[in-house]
This record gives sequence, structure tokens and C-alpha cells, in this order.
Amino acid sequence: MIRTSTSALTIKPKMRSRYSGLTTSQKFILIVFMIWLAQALPKWTAAVTADGEMSAQIMKIFITPKGDKSLSAMH
Repeated sequence: MIRTSTSALTIKPKMRSRYSGLTTSQKFILIVFMIWLAQALPKWTAAVTADGEMSAQIMKIFITPKGDKSLSAMH
């Protein structure tokens, strides 16, 4: 039997004190980044695990090299 003393969602006291020390704008930026990460992670996973040409098409949405004229031809 595995016993856990705390919930998986419990924030460690050190992290809680660091979060409490942030300014309101820093908290806002951190929360926005975490929301972006939660939305972007599945997209990046799909892009990396897709095969060949599909992967290249998905990645082109996120990363377009400077001077790449092929994207402007698509519109």
C-alpha cells in the first residue's frame, strides 16, 4: 500500500512564499504564461509526433524562418 502524506496539488511552502513575494504584474505574467503553456503543449506534442510532411506543416505555423517567402505564397 502506498501512503501519501500530502495531496498532489499541494504547493510546497517555499514555492508559496516565492509566489506571495511576487508583484501583481509578475503574478499576472506567470499565470498568462502557464495558461499559454497548457494550450501550447498539446499542439507541440502533435507537431513533434506527427509524421513527415504533416509535422512540417504544423511546425511552420509556429516557426517561420526569416526571409521565408513560401508562407506568403500560401495566403
